[in-house]
This record gives sequence, C-alpha cells and structure tokens, in this order.
Amino acid sequence: MIDEVEEVKEPKIQLTPVEILSTEGKTSLVKYLVDDIAYQVYIPTTKITSGEVDVRTLSKGLPYGLPWDQIKLPEITGKALAIALHNRGIWTAEEYRSNPQGVQAAIMQIYSGVHLSLVEFIREEKSKGGK
Repeated sequence: MIDEVEEVKEPKIQLTPVEILSTEGKTSLVKYLVDDIAYQVYIPTTKITSGEVDVRTLSKGLPYGLPWDQIKLPEITGKALAIALHNRGIWTAEEYRSNPQGVQAAIMQIYSGVHLSLVEFIREEKSKGGK
C-alpha cells in the first residue's frame, strides 16, 4: 500500500510597497495604501524587504493614531442647512453669491456638531489610553 503524501501549499506572499516613516529599535512605523486609502502601522523592522511588506504582516500591525472611522457623527440634513441659511437672510442664489460670509457662518453652524463629536471622541480615546 502506497501512502499518499499530501502536498502542503504555503500561503502565497503578497507584497505591498511601504514608506518607512520612523524606526526605533526593532520596530518601524510604516505607511501603505489600500485602494488609495492611507494606513500607518507599527511592524517588526525585519519584516520589511526592499521597501515591501507582506499584507498579512501589515494586517497584524499595531495601528498608529486614532480610529477616526469609528466616530459617531451627527446627521447633517438639508433642512438644518436651510434653517441656518434662512436665519442669515439667504433665500436665493443671488443672496448666496452676495453673502459669502453668511454662507460660511451657516456651514460652520451646521458642522459645529461634527467638531463637538471629534472633541468628545478624542476625550474618550484618551481615557482609554489613546493619544
């Protein structure tokens, strides 16, 4: 009886170019792109070969910075923008064009909730030990 030997396939290495931002000891902070989105992670310096790193290593890297994509933002509606514009006397396209300061103030009012959400998110992350 002949024993069949199963062929063990090694997972294929998929290298991605990285930019080394800093190195301290045996750890490097690298920046890389996935679908035009930038990521920064800490990885072992030994995993970098000719400016490239296996995607599995990058996926296991320690993320740098705050997880901004986890912020809960207030919904911005057309109605809220209309109220802010109307409160500044902006009802028509001509009034919009002739009052850029009022338009900017209306937009700032609408987005002030986003700013407050950012401040709160940073406060929460800092209490968890984030930077």
